[in-house]
Amino acid sequence: MKNQNHMVINEKNEIQNPTVVFEPVTPCPDPVNLAELLAEIETVIKKHVVLNDAAATALAVWVLHTYVYESRDTVAYVAIESPEKRCGKTTLLSVLAAMANKPLIASNVTVGALFCAIDTCRPTLFIDEADTFLAGNSTMRGVINSGNTWRTAYVLRLAKSKSQQRPGKQGSDQEGAGSPSPRVPDSGLQRYSCWCPKVIAMIGKVPDTIADRSIVVPLVRKLTAEIRAPLAELNPAVIKAKCARFALDEAQKIARHNKIRGEGLNDRAADTFDPLYVIARLAGKEWEEKLHAAALAISPGSGGSKNTAAELLLDIFSIFLSTGKTKIFTRTLVDNIY
Repeated sequence: MKNQNHMVINEKNEIQNPTVVFEPVTPCPDPVNLAELLAEIETVIKKHVVLNDAAATALAVWVLHTYVYESRDTVAYVAIESPEKRCGKTTLLSVLAAMANKPLIASNVTVGALFCAIDTCRPTLFIDEADTFLAGNSTMRGVINSGNTWRTAYVLRLAKSKSQQRPGKQGSDQEGAGSPSPRVPDSGLQRYSCWCPKVIAMIGKVPDTIADRSIVVPLVRKLTAEIRAPLAELNPAVIKAKCARFALDEAQKIARHNKIRGEGLNDRAADTFDPLYVIARLAGKEWEEKLHAAALAISPGSGGSKNTAAELLLDIFSIFLSTGKTKIFTRTLVDNIY
């Protein structure tokens, strides 16, 4: 993806806004071996970034998902969490953007620009430095949360389309000399799509509601002995051509495929990973099993995990009921719980 960072003048001598242009991808001429393509993408990710095997596996399938996401009911997000600076957050984002379909990268974005960009470009959206503007922005989180299921993936806004003058003469005695006639705005509802794959990268933890819809990738600062290739060596043209050919050959098959619910995943994680499971199954049993192990390892609340805060409150409530007391020392609570 490239930005045309110059101003365009049309024949009326009006300055136009810069436009976003996605570089066209020509599908490779021959059908691709899906298992080999996934392994190739996984190798590229590991070549440039230090991350665990489960995350690399899930991200490899996710890259292909960006080319066929409209074939399924849900779209998977990626949440990149960095505990501090220089842990490879932006590097991983750049590697994924280089291979994904129609990447659009923003280090900051307003709510209006977010859904307008999605509605206009239908991109794979990469939001870096999300910690600088996402915290406390409930509207932004709401738009992002709604965008992973196509049935709810839109926002409604009032948009003024035109104005009409009321009947009457401008500048009449009734209106007052020289005063303009009142205008009545002709406004209506405008529906904007927020349906697309998204990567949210930030320092710290992403909000729970976003993590619940995402492949969560926690990063750590690499050791001095862990050497990775610089981004200058990244050349994704061949991989993108293969991904485009995969989408050309398999999109309809993916759309018709029954939902796959990973055993051990909660309902939200099962929805998130369904489109990835379909791709992995087409790649063969080895990749399906590999992806399922990755999903169990990195999905929030997977594998039957429990809400420990809620359990603690329930235990405390049970102790009050069993003892019949209204006040209990903390040491007594600890003794009864443990």
